[in-house]
Amino acid sequence: SMTVKSAKMKILIFLFAIFSSTSALIFNCTYSYTTFSPINSKYTCTTTPYDYEKNQKIVAINGVETIARNSSHVEGFYIKNCAHLFNFPHGISNFFPNLIALTLYQCGLTTLNGRELEEFPNLEYFNAYNNKIVRIPGNLFKPTLRMRYISFESNQVKHVGDNLLERLLFLEYVYFSYNPCYNNYNMASSASTLTDVIGKLRLYCPDNTTDHENSNDKDNSMGCTIKEQSKFLELMNTEMSLRIEQMSLKLDEVSKENAVISEMLEKVLASVS
Repeated sequence: SMTVKSAKMKILIFLFAIFSSTSALIFNCTYSYTTFSPINSKYTCTTTPYDYEKNQKIVAINGVETIARNSSHVEGFYIKNCAHLFNFPHGISNFFPNLIALTLYQCGLTTLNGRELEEFPNLEYFNAYNNKIVRIPGNLFKPTLRMRYISFESNQVKHVGDNLLERLLFLEYVYFSYNPCYNNYNMASSASTLTDVIGKLRLYCPDNTTDHENSNDKDNSMGCTIKEQSKFLELMNTEMSLRIEQMSLKLDEVSKENAVISEMLEKVLASVS
């Protein structure tokens, strides 16, 4: 029938578009809620990619989404078992614009240029467990100042660029275990712990490569650009506002509890008298 022929033609056109592309990369998602500690459960696409090519750009993400959910609700992207994924996949935000958590688990990533996370300004969780990364550029997390969890466990890291962790005010966990230059399994739960990690990365994983973060447009006293400083202040103000609001709510709850206790005491005293 014409309907069947039309459907077949659409499939052929789709396949032709994919295979004629110079940088085809496809993901088939399984959607579910996944926990990314310490940021709790997020609606997540879990996937293994296929159609690998050298300069990998995503051309399609397939999968059946949960009822009442769509791509804008996806906050986690979990790529796994992708030994042939040598380059960081580009264009994820075209499909999932609101990512908070990103994992590339047991993939073949070898190099990073420092611009991979520019499309994820709200990212809080980044896990590159068991890849083949040798060098981490110091400007990798410049666009993602809300980072709370970072893992480069089981890679081949020998060089880490300066200032990789210095700007991350909300960082709680940093994992560098099972790497040639530094074997660290640590929580950055305090300023002193994080300072220790930063110092050891600088000592054991020196990097002489000039990155964009070493350019002259910085305010050297702060180690970051004026634009970055403004972003810092904006983040800090937002965080402070949220904490003040939470404290106000708690004070309201305490006041209500005190009022209830006072009322009970008055009743008890009245009954005694």
